[in-house]
Amino acid sequence: MFISILRGRARSPDAAREICRRFYQSLELHQEPGWITGGCAINVADPQEVYIHEHWSNRAAWEAWRASLAERFLREQAEPLLESELELALYQE
Repeated sequence: MFISILRGRARSPDAAREICRRFYQSLELHQEPGWITGGCAINVADPQEVYIHEHWSNRAAWEAWRASLAERFLREQAEPLLESELELALYQE
């Protein structure tokens, strides 16, 4: 399994909730080959901090998603809601 973790700071608590709402409403992501599961959470102590985790069957599936137009569209939608670019960390099980 391949795991992608994205962390960042939204411009406001409302922006953080909107980022998570868009993540959960993304049908393209949930239909992407190799997608297993994922989630979006907001830090209880800091409601502007967003944490997104994605579990993929393998790195190739994740890389195909990252190269897709649907992923770019989601990223572009989130950019105005963020104070800076999301930090990416990758893990392999």
